[in-house]
Amino acid sequence: MKTCLCPYACRFCNSPEKNEFYEAQKAGRFFRKRTMKHLHTELKELVSKYGIEYIFFITDTFLAMSEKEFDEFCEIYSEFKLPFYMHTRPETVTERRVKKLKEVNCNRVNIGVEHGNHKFRADVVGRNYNNDIAIKSFDIMYDGGISTVSNNILGYPDETRELIFDTIELVRQLKCTDINAFTFTPYHGTSLRGLCERKNYLHKDTLADGYYIHDSLLTMSTITKEEIRGLMKTFVLYARLPRSIWPEIKIAEAETEEGIRKYKKLMSIFRKEYAHAPLASEDGM
Repeated sequence: MKTCLCPYACRFCNSPEKNEFYEAQKAGRFFRKRTMKHLHTELKELVSKYGIEYIFFITDTFLAMSEKEFDEFCEIYSEFKLPFYMHTRPETVTERRVKKLKEVNCNRVNIGVEHGNHKFRADVVGRNYNNDIAIKSFDIMYDGGISTVSNNILGYPDETRELIFDTIELVRQLKCTDINAFTFTPYHGTSLRGLCERKNYLHKDTLADGYYIHDSLLTMSTITKEEIRGLMKTFVLYARLPRSIWPEIKIAEAETEEGIRKYKKLMSIFRKEYAHAPLASEDGM
């Protein structure tokens, strides 16, 4: 279910530019949200007509709402209490909210971390929050008994291997159930797309036509496409496995016979011992 658009200004997203366009046309703000009354009406129809058993609220930042709106949501949703999934940001998570979300059967939350270096995250990505806030948000969800996913992006313009490892280091501290790692996609109409074109990291006619792209569309001197691909493939291994195994993970990044064999071996270890674990092992922290 779609509930609202996003009020934040991430530079990889087109929502900020849409706001600017609407304001320039004197059409008001692009950001809009549905009323809880309307949401209640649709929920009743979906449940009675289709007998649904699980709900995915398709909203970039579900908890970007006032406390009044949040309480209203919990009140109407208590009528259904179907397990549900949503996306949000670290800054929107509080103990009070998590307690009430658990009461109405929130099952899983995808939290957008996106990058682990505070300065890079603020200056390039457009997300200005401290790492402590991210760590605390996952702690609160974990203590509240709600499953979480850490969402991360690799291969931003001017990113380096060292910066990507800043993200890995942050994710290693998060009590998340699962981890996502996506390759940065320079969509037309976004601020970072304009930056990439100005720096000649891609041709202006290059079309970013997919969400889950395999290889970076950027050609940069700071990091190669192959290195981004290798780090995205092994991201969860670096984030979960002990540091003593990191030299083996480095081998697994490469698309060579040795690298592929090593990757399969390490993934087997990961699936058996570390998948869905809330933290990396003690000797890896």
